[in-house]
Amino acid sequence: MSDAQHFEKNSAQSPRKPDFLIIGAPRSGTTYIAKNLENHPSIAIAASKDDPFANDLHFFDVNTPKGMENYSRGIDWYFQQFQHFPKNVLVGEKTADYLVDIDSPELIKRHLPAVKLIAILRDPVERAQSHFWHSRHRLPAGLSLSDLVQREQDTNNVWVLESGFYSKQLNRYFQYFDKKQILILFHEDIQNSPNKTLQAICEFLGVEADNIEFKDAFSRINSGSSSIASQFIARVGAVLRNASPRLYSAMLNGPLSKVTKLILQTLRGKKVRSTSHQTPDNTYPKLDTATRRKLFELYKSDIEQLSEMVDRDLMSLWNKPGS
Repeated sequence: MSDAQHFEKNSAQSPRKPDFLIIGAPRSGTTYIAKNLENHPSIAIAASKDDPFANDLHFFDVNTPKGMENYSRGIDWYFQQFQHFPKNVLVGEKTADYLVDIDSPELIKRHLPAVKLIAILRDPVERAQSHFWHSRHRLPAGLSLSDLVQREQDTNNVWVLESGFYSKQLNRYFQYFDKKQILILFHEDIQNSPNKTLQAICEFLGVEADNIEFKDAFSRINSGSSSIASQFIARVGAVLRNASPRLYSAMLNGPLSKVTKLILQTLRGKKVRSTSHQTPDNTYPKLDTATRRKLFELYKSDIEQLSEMVDRDLMSLWNKPGS
């Protein structure tokens, strides 16, 4: 076999690997970014069939139950999630827990050394509040956000507090990746300049940035709800997924899957809303002043370090004691 034939054979058998990953943080706009990038003709996003809301693929976040389950399937299973996309597009995936999971940076580097990474960060106090209500069904019944903050310790492997220490998490990634491989964005920039932020992502990925219509740029996506109905549906879904995964999968992927997902998304407050992304989101109860103050103090040192890292005054941006 000639060298050219050998190369062609190996190229044909080479697995399709993702070109980029949206790594977090949770409740900061990762689903918004993924949904809008799907509108780009040169970009495709692989998504989980088991998540009707956020579509996180979960593979390198091995300290989460879903990540552990999928990683045990092997890297070939992971690469298979990208095989069906056209060869002339960039492919990526979103898993918001990659940023906080302590083992993700090393595992991603091991399997995807040249991959580009996108991180979007949000006021850690607001992010923690959103995360708490979004994951309420996975937390002990009766536990309040104030209780969690007083403990200063997460529970049930739900990283409500830990996910807000961005500087610590990014430093773990910088141990393995060149800074040029990581794009750091901020939730406030999406609110104020959504199209400009989406164009910046395109430029980072090396695809056409101008003349692209992002039809969901001014929409709220995966916003969530703190209603009793939303929490009840979430808890029932979690029980069903664990007790009868085949039935759960059939509901989400069967003949009536579109109707089922639409109903669930509506009940849980996650249907795409075609209103300005700048519109304040009032789906969660107002955070009491004492809890807000304690949360900010918890994150203060990390915010200061992050400000130096990105050369931006985040202390002024995120210190909202009266809100």
